[in-house]
Parts: sequence; structure tokens; C-alpha cells
Amino acid sequence: MRNESETYLKIQNGSEFVKIEILKQNFPNADLDWDKDSIRCKISAKFGSFSGEFNANLMTFSFDNFKRELIYLYENLEQSATFKGYEDQVKIFIQGDGIGHLDLFCDLKDNVGMGNELKGELNLDQTYLPDLIEQLDTITSEYKVHMKMNG
Repeated sequence: MRNESETYLKIQNGSEFVKIEILKQNFPNADLDWDKDSIRCKISAKFGSFSGEFNANLMTFSFDNFKRELIYLYENLEQSATFKGYEDQVKIFIQGDGIGHLDLFCDLKDNVGMGNELKGELNLDQTYLPDLIEQLDTITSEYKVHMKMNG
């Protein structure tokens, strides 16, 4: 089994990246599924000359939804996939052009609902998708999804 610090989603092109590292499950012994799905994450990103790092609480079902959307995008390259964190603190949107090129748009907020923002873009292609899907599969295997929610 991997160490918790090795469980992450990292989307990178050259020196630019966005990374969500899973630190811990917030409430592993909780009674409510919502609480069981809450995980503490370290978010880091670098776009051009700008970079940032902060911690955020995210939900396991967000990773599961993103994984399903990336699988669909890989099979239908003109589609899109969105990772949407709790309270829109972390948003990653990937749009395909139908011939294998992907544009990633990222919007990060260091605090829920307000605060400083870091926005960035990456250009990728469909060859990145299998690795991203595998990373998400690892996350959702190690941190079970108790609730199913869309979007």
C-alpha cells in the first residue's frame, strides 16, 4: 500500500502543474456518509511565474465524478471533464477539441468562498488521460466513496 503522501492527482506539462495531495481522511469513524467522504488535501500549483500552496477539505465523490468524466472524455475527445471541490475552492476544467488536444483551466481559492485566487491554464493532449485516470482510481480505492453526487 502506498503512503498517504504518495496518493495524489497531479496534472503537469513541463514546469507548470496543479497537484492535489491527499493528506488524511477527516472523519474515518463518522456515522454520516458525508463526513466519511471528507478528506484533507494539500493543493499546490504553478502556472507561469505564479505559484501557490494551501490546504483544503475536499470530498471523495468529487474525485470519483472527475474520474468518470475523464474516462468519457478519453472515449469522446470533443467532451469536457470538471473537478469541482467543496464550495468551489478548487475547480479544474478540461475541454477537448475532438482531435486529441486538451485545454485545462484551473481556479484555486486559498479560502472557502473568498480570499486570494490563482488561475492558470495548461495545454495537454489525450495521452495524459490514462495516467490521470489511474491516479484517480488510486485515490478512490484508498479513500472510499460513500455518497454518490454529481457535479
